[in-house]
Amino acid sequence: MNTIELTGIGPSGYHDDRTTIHLKITYTSANVTLNVTNEIFNWSLNMPPTYAGSFGDYIALKEQLVYNDIETKLQQWHDLNPKTRELTVEPNEIITVDIQREEIVCPTYPDYYAKRAMEYPTPANQLDAYWKGGADRDAMQAKIEAIKAKYPKDSP
Repeated sequence: MNTIELTGIGPSGYHDDRTTIHLKITYTSANVTLNVTNEIFNWSLNMPPTYAGSFGDYIALKEQLVYNDIETKLQQWHDLNPKTRELTVEPNEIITVDIQREEIVCPTYPDYYAKRAMEYPTPANQLDAYWKGGADRDAMQAKIEAIKAKYPKDSP
C-alpha cells in the first residue's frame, strides 16, 4: 500500500516564494518487473503561495502525480542499459562510472515554476511593455506565453 508522510516544511531552494514540503513515500510498484515492494523514497513538493488550502490538502491534491513520477523514474532506471556513463577526468583520460539509482529516481528539479522564473523578463521590463501598450505589450505577452508553453504545469 502506498503512503505519504509529511516530514517537514521549509522555504524553496530556488529563491522563490514557494514552500517546500518534504515527504517520506512508502511505495509499492504496480509493475511486477520493477520488483519494488514497500520501498521508501524521500520526495518533495513545492507549494505555491497562492494555494489557499493546508499542506495536507496540497499533498492529497498532488499524491497521484507523485506516485506517477516515482513509477516513471523507476521504469527509466529499469530500462537504463548500461547503467554507467563516461567522464573525462583529464584531457586524455576517460573513466566509466556507475549511475546511481538515486540520480534517476528523485524529485525533478528545477520544476516548471523555477524554469519559468529563470526565463521570464524582469518585472520592470514586463511593466514597461504593458505600460507602452500596442506592439510592445503584444510582444511581451507572446514571450510570456511561449515560456509557459515551453514549461507546462504538468510536473509535481
